Amino acid sequence: MRCSIDRHIKSMLYAYTVFLKEVLAMARYDDKITALNRSITHEPSGRQVVRTSVFVRNLADLNHALSLVEANRWITFRDASTEEGDDKLWFQFNPNGGL
Repeated sequence: MRCSIDRHIKSMLYAYTVFLKEVLAMARYDDKITALNRSITHEPSGRQVVRTSVFVRNLADLNHALSLVEANRWITFRDASTEEGDDKLWFQFNPNGGL
C-alpha cells in the first residue's frame, strides 16, 4: 500500500512541476513590446526599421512563439519591403511629417 501511495505522490509532484514550469515560462504582453524595441535598427538616413525575422527571433528569446504571418499582423509600422514574402521590412512612420 505504501508503495502505491509513494508512486501516486511522485506522479502528482511531477505533474505539478510540469504545470509550474509551463506557467512560469508563459510570456507576458510586455515581452512583445520589449522584443519589438530590441528589433529596431537605425539606418544612416535616420529611419527606424524592423525586420520581421529579427522580431520573431527576439520573441522566441522571451518565450513567445509567433509565425512570420502572426508577427506581421502585430507590427504597426509601415511596410517598406521591396520583395514578396512574409519576412517583411517595416519602418516607423510619423504621419506628422517627421522621421
